[in-house]
Amino acid sequence: MTRPVPIICLAHGSRHPQADQAVVEIAERIAESTRVPAFAAFLDFHPATLATVAHRVVAAGYSEAVVVPLLFTRAFHARHDVPAAIAEAAESIDATSSASLTLHLADGLGTGADMEALVADFTAQYLAEITAGPADAESAGASIDKLALYFVGSSQPGANEAVAEFAERVGARLNMRTTRSFVATGEHPGKDTNALLDFADERTVTVPLFVSPGLLWDRAKDRMPSGRTCTRHLGAAVAPVVISRACCALP
Repeated sequence: MTRPVPIICLAHGSRHPQADQAVVEIAERIAESTRVPAFAAFLDFHPATLATVAHRVVAAGYSEAVVVPLLFTRAFHARHDVPAAIAEAAESIDATSSASLTLHLADGLGTGADMEALVADFTAQYLAEITAGPADAESAGASIDKLALYFVGSSQPGANEAVAEFAERVGARLNMRTTRSFVATGEHPGKDTNALLDFADERTVTVPLFVSPGLLWDRAKDRMPSGRTCTRHLGAAVAPVVISRACCALP
């Protein structure tokens, strides 16, 4: 960091019971790396809204912070909900505090080259770990040559296509024979989940493009036959990218 400016990790929020803690762990990893405060905030499903966290930042003695959306596409949440949350936070500070707070909006996680490398490394590390494990896991890890990327999806034109291209690039980094992406939601809920189940055989590793546990991913996993290879959510692995986004957002 060029100066000690707190980082706010702004997640969508989820009803999943472990989702909140995963975002907190991302913030903790960032604080450990940067030695500046980092906070978890949520657009929905949690009392730690951006406005609430903004007041915590002011109470800690800071006059500015960087907001990094934990989002992979420039879809509805990034275009509408995030700016609205920042405006609400600024209004709340102005109305109730004698201090001022500047909130710098950073780019989200996105699907650029750094996230591509991160997801590829994350997947490769997981496959290396199961290869080093018991004999049945070792056999599965050694024979993986297909990648399935599972993500929430968006109705924003071009958003799903961007993730599909991202998946192909991740698969190329991993030297996968076949790569496909699958949308969890959309006009026909469950359609791509069914397609995922048809695609994800014993030679497939399925990676959820989720920063935290999610109900959609849980439902997909629960329907998978036993013996299928799935990584966990990305979690604190995204911390370096969040830090990079925050640094780029500071004037």
